[in-house]
Amino acid sequence: MIVAVLAILLAIRGHVAGSLQTILWDSTAFPEDGLAVDVNLNDALTIKCPRVDESEAHKAQYSEIYFVPKQGYDECRTDISDARLLLECNEPYEETSYVLLIQGYSPIPNDLLFQRGHEYYFISVGGGSCEHNHTKLKVKVCCGTPSPPSTISFTTPTTKETNKIPELKTTTTDHKPTDKEEEEKTENSKETGNKDQQSSYSPTSSSPVSVSCGLLLLVSQILIGCLV
Repeated sequence: MIVAVLAILLAIRGHVAGSLQTILWDSTAFPEDGLAVDVNLNDALTIKCPRVDESEAHKAQYSEIYFVPKQGYDECRTDISDARLLLECNEPYEETSYVLLIQGYSPIPNDLLFQRGHEYYFISVGGGSCEHNHTKLKVKVCCGTPSPPSTISFTTPTTKETNKIPELKTTTTDHKPTDKEEEEKTENSKETGNKDQQSSYSPTSSSPVSVSCGLLLLVSQILIGCLV
């Protein structure tokens, strides 16, 4: 199952690759300052071990090719952090190679990743050594100036709390009223007091029954006076 998945991933890598370059890692053909190549993202760089016939066993080469940081490239060292073994050229009679995809992202864990404007370094140790045979390779990814290391920023997910409208805090300052404001305040207080008194005062009104009784009493007194 794992082999099938890796095969699919490699097939996808082959379809998205750009131009192809091949480097024969022959320790007798490296210049004094090593090899240097320019590539673009999604290019593919194939590193091949030298192959010889069994009849030419004396020409066989054995080496180990490493991906190293710049310090390892300058000092021909693989015993430093971040050095990684990529390819062992230990079968000179067989075709052996390593396909390096210049990629900025890979679904394969721990795969090599590249950025535009950066340089990457490879050296070999063993029979054809970096120190004596200058077996080293500098790969420069086009283009532009080196970009700074990417920084991961975390954004707070939107929640009900973050959606709340922030409360506005208001501050009050001491205000000394002017004479005019004092007069208006006094007038308003008087008007309010008068209205309260008018609303609380209710004049006594004579009921119809008491008026009728009074008239009857008056009429009876007049009649009595006339009879007398």
